Amino acid sequence: MQEELHARLAALHNSQSIDLLALSATPEFQGLDRRYFFTIQQVYRNAIPDMKATPSDMLELIRRIEKQIGGFAALPRGTLRIWIGQVPERAKEVVEMARSDPAFDRDILVDALVAFGDETAATSFIAAADARRQPAIAALGAIKPRSMKAADATLGRLIAIVDGDSDEDVRFDNTPFRSPLTLPSRPT
Repeated sequence: MQEELHARLAALHNSQSIDLLALSATPEFQGLDRRYFFTIQQVYRNAIPDMKATPSDMLELIRRIEKQIGGFAALPRGTLRIWIGQVPERAKEVVEMARSDPAFDRDILVDALVAFGDETAATSFIAAADARRQPAIAALGAIKPRSMKAADATLGRLIAIVDGDSDEDVRFDNTPFRSPLTLPSRPT
């Protein structure tokens, strides 16, 4: 029953009968009592995967929800990852947004880089001496290489980062070495 309701809400949004993005910016929404926000997160969590929106509008929705609840909106963020990964152009657009924002959200950047699946895009952020470096390292370790040659090159980059990193840039989300689990298998 709830799944049908959330699918219907997304359909109404997509047909422009209602605007779930604009709703989150209204004074009424902003004035809601915090006790309702778990329910609101559930509604958005279930509607987001089916919603049509630009990446910048969707990221703004997440920011508004987090501002309203005064913290991390885990439920909508979880489906934001799915939403970003559904369409490669979305992931690419989020990655491009992050290029001009050194303080871009780390978790969202990892999700976008992994969904985009381009090691070169992840590597371009590794050279940055800002907060985007850690999510780029994590993403590089999570992107499935296209071939054994690419896998060897990625592993070499990650080992060089670990060897040369006296800071803690490689300790973001324990994901830099997920790639060995997804490497193409070598012929035996």
